[in-house]
Amino acid sequence: MSNRTRELDGIRGIAILMILVWHCIVCQTRQPEPGTLAAVLRSVPGVFWSGVDLFFLLSGFLVGGLVLDNHAKRGFLKVFWLRRCCRILPVLCVLLGRRVWVHALGPLIVAACALRLAFPGFHAFVNTPFRLDALLCGAGVAVLVRNETVWATVRRRRRPLLGSLCSVLLVTGTVLFANGLLSLALLWFAVFYATLLIFVLLYQGSRHKWLLRTRVLCFWGSISYGLFMFHQGISGLCHGWLRNGAGPSLGNAHGMRGTVLAFLACTAAAWLSRRFYESRFLKIGNRFRYSAGVEHVLVV
Repeated sequence: MSNRTRELDGIRGIAILMILVWHCIVCQTRQPEPGTLAAVLRSVPGVFWSGVDLFFLLSGFLVGGLVLDNHAKRGFLKVFWLRRCCRILPVLCVLLGRRVWVHALGPLIVAACALRLAFPGFHAFVNTPFRLDALLCGAGVAVLVRNETVWATVRRRRRPLLGSLCSVLLVTGTVLFANGLLSLALLWFAVFYATLLIFVLLYQGSRHKWLLRTRVLCFWGSISYGLFMFHQGISGLCHGWLRNGAGPSLGNAHGMRGTVLAFLACTAAAWLSRRFYESRFLKIGNRFRYSAGVEHVLVV
């Protein structure tokens, strides 16, 4: 897994665009009357908040894979933390042994879901411990692709396995959303995006995934971190400037102009940050290398 997978940049681009649509369009328009065509059309982008879970899943997959590949090398903790500080990415707990860490993934995923059920509220959707299931599902995919025996079996039977999993997701998703079980729906999104990631990895380089390798999506993926950090602040500034201190809204022409201006401004800011600021720290982080050490066979 050392080679860069271009499709992952495309997925990252989809994730940030989902978040931008959620914050800049869905959250800035009034809730339509239930049962109307507008309500039906709004239902699809209405779940784009889950783009955050898609980000968490990718972070868990990439950082978790890094831990699995390098944890036994000399100076791992030092290099790991230095690189994380330079890259400004989420981290997983790396102080446990590899086997213990792998076996802890399942219970921790269940624990995150249990936290949301036990302590419902807005905090359950914005605090990291309550959303760890997406991050850890990504780490679980990293474990899966590094177990040669299991991954080879998945590759041989990928069509029936993915078909069965998609059927289960369709049924469970229908039940969860129909009954408003949002706390469990977050776990559903984590599993759904994990399935998407497995599909991408199984068919890596396939012509059927050309969309994920397009320059447009990969561009958005390359500046996704800056966009994620900047877009709400810039949106508030642009709307406040154009609308005399009013908050973001698409209710009138000034609001629409504010949203367009904010979109262009945060895109420019994220690109400039990536090109002239973040890249310098990434180069510093890449100077640190993991020393050779004893490698262990992954036992799941």
